[in-house]
Parts: sequence; structure tokens; C-alpha cells
Amino acid sequence: MIISIDGLIELGLLEESEVKPLEIKNPAVAEFFKVNAWKEKLFKKAYEKFASIKEGELRRKFDEFRAREKYWLDDYGLFMALKVDNKDKDWTKWADPIKQREPEALEKAAARLANIIEFEEFKQFIFDLQWAKLHAYARERNIEILGDMPIFISADSADAWANQKFFKLNEDGTPKKVAGVPPDYFSATGQLWGNPQYDWDEMELDKYSWWKLRLKKLLEIVDMVRIDHFRGFEAYWEIDSTEKTAINGKWIKGPGMSLFTELGRDINELSRRIVAEDLGVITDEVEQLRLDCGFPGMKILHFELHFNEDGRIGFMSPENSLVYTGTHDNNTTVGWFMEDVDEVSKVVIAKLIGADARRPDDVCSKLIEFAYASNSRFAIIPMQDVLKLDSGSRMNTPGTVGTNWSWRLQPDYRLESEAGKLKALCNKYKR
Repeated sequence: MIISIDGLIELGLLEESEVKPLEIKNPAVAEFFKVNAWKEKLFKKAYEKFASIKEGELRRKFDEFRAREKYWLDDYGLFMALKVDNKDKDWTKWADPIKQREPEALEKAAARLANIIEFEEFKQFIFDLQWAKLHAYARERNIEILGDMPIFISADSADAWANQKFFKLNEDGTPKKVAGVPPDYFSATGQLWGNPQYDWDEMELDKYSWWKLRLKKLLEIVDMVRIDHFRGFEAYWEIDSTEKTAINGKWIKGPGMSLFTELGRDINELSRRIVAEDLGVITDEVEQLRLDCGFPGMKILHFELHFNEDGRIGFMSPENSLVYTGTHDNNTTVGWFMEDVDEVSKVVIAKLIGADARRPDDVCSKLIEFAYASNSRFAIIPMQDVLKLDSGSRMNTPGTVGTNWSWRLQPDYRLESEAGKLKALCNKYKR
């Protein structure tokens, strides 16, 4: 949970004496479950105080929030309350009247679980207040926030439960067809993600209203959105839910320009506000869809700096693109150069960027400048590369579970000198 406890104190919903510090053994490793449990107790204390407030500015803002966000908040609040009521069971295992969303059953459940629903809405309200404050702070300083949106959603989610006709589900609500990718260099059996596939025909009949609401809401929160797995809009790998691996899937045509033309009718400057994640094995059809939409693609230096057919290493980036040293799925640049690059390539890469091949930290610094100097419209540098950290600080290793997404920025980090260097690069390359 990313809601600030200090923010609850500022609102007068918690006293400082009520907040006992959470002991974290290693501040460089995120302990999500421990933090969530700690915060949940504090949220409940704050909500108890809030529930006793029947009027005033905070209550008025809460009522306005509920009215404004009703189109998703009602379903979300009820879904989360039902998860509590059903001891966190998947919604497909709930009683049939609730699972099938019979109006009378939903109405009775909403009345019975009103307090839990309001508590869930309260947490969303507090997040909305805090994020709006942060977003306004960024805008005042001409800082834009790039958000991220996965193409698929979780099967056990409010979205799937509340919009069942838009997904390929069995009669009991379980996924009939699921998402993934075919075998590749990450996995010989492909990746079986398990997310329910969309019923694009049904969505098109509804003029993609669910997608419009989803994207418009996200673009209220952030300024630009990176859509993960963009290639799935041109064609997606569909797998029967009974399969154990992704090997036996098949490519199915996606909505293509039909979706983005419709989205463009409701969302201004769509091509300026969307980034297409176009990594991996990308076909000419996917590339053409991205070009037709006008979305910038992604260039990853770890992938781009390899020997081409002429035996040379080089890099070209179109202006309408984002260049990264690496992403969350890559090793850190220091780790990449130390562990993933062969000795011949190390020498050639170092020469190309003007670095000392014996010093991975120097290679990292020079690769950052190489990204800033590129023709790409944006350059994005992971914090691990800014800090020149090795593979021990890698964020994610695709195809593995258990140790990913645990790195975090330590609270006592110091970046004054690095911030100055990045600012100098921005001035030098007019970014």
C-alpha cells in the first residue's frame, strides 16, 4: 500500500503516538506483506475516527469522491468487501447469486457489508487525495509522470467480476482462454500468464467503453501511459485454460486500429500520451499498427548494442521513441556488462561509448550519456543505473518467482552529485 501514514496524521485521523515504528531488518529489501499488515491496522484506526465524522470538509470531499468515481468504485468496494466476507476466496467460488451478479443479491450484500465497503472506499479516497497532491507538485515543476498499464487484468479482480461479458470465461466464471506468450529465449515452454483473454467482439459492440474508462482514469492520474505487451492489440497468444504450459497456444488477431480509433474519439492527444511497449519478437504488422497510431516505441541499449550482420555494433533510434539503458526486466547495466556481455563485445561497446572496459561503473556512466545523446524523444534511466548498482539490485528476472520486485531505494541515499550530473546531461543534450 503506497498511502502515506504521515498524510493520515496531517489530516488529523491518526495521532503520532498511535504510530509505532515498523522494524525493517534490511531497508534495501521491500517487505511488502509486513508493511501491508502494519498499515492495515493504522488504516482501521484512522477509519474509525473518520466514520465518526458526519460533516465538515473531509466528509464533503469523501462524498464528492464517491459520487465522481461511482462508475468503478461501487463495484470495487463491494468486490473487496465480498472478498473479506468469503475469506479471500476467488470470486468464482462465491455463491451463485453473487457470482452471477443478481441485482437483489448484490443489493442485500451491499447493505450487509456497508461498513467494510466504506472502509475500502475510504482507503481509495485517501490515496486519491495524496496522489493528487503529489501530481500537482510535479506539474508545478513541469515534471510529467509516466505510468504503466498492463494489457491484461487479473482473473480474480473487480474488473473481471463486474464485466464478465467482456472476457472469455466459462459458465462458472473461470477463464476459458488465457494469456501468455509462446516459447522464446526466456522460456522453452513459453510463459503461461493465466490472465483471462478479452472477448474483443463483445467489446467492439460496446464501442470499447471499458477500455475508454480504464485509460481515461489512468490519464487523470498520470500524464503518459506505457502500455505493456502492445503487440497483443495486433495479435495475441491464446491458450486453453486447461493447458499446463504456453506451448499449445495460437495467435489470434486483436482489435488493431478499431480500438485506437475509438479511443481517439474520447481522449485528446492520444498519440502523445501513449507509449507502446514493443519489445521481443515484433512482426511487421505490429510495427505498422504502432506507426499508424503514432505511438513511440521502446529502445533498450542492452538489446540494441550487439553485433549486426556486418559484424559491427551500432545503434540508431527514431525520434518518436523512448531509449532506456535497461528496464525492470533487465539486469542492471553494471551487472549486464560484468555478467552478460562476452569479452569481445565488452571491448567494442566500451570503444563505441568512450568508456574504460575494465570499469563497469564507467561503462554505466557513459551508457547513460549515450542514451541522453540519442535521437529518441525521451531517455529513461533506472535508479539502479543512476546509482551504478550490480546485479544484486536487479528488479526482476522474467520466468522466475520468489525473489523479484524486492529491491527498494534506501531512505538514506544521497544523490546530490548524481543529480548534478544528470542535470548537466539534460542541458548538454537539450532534454
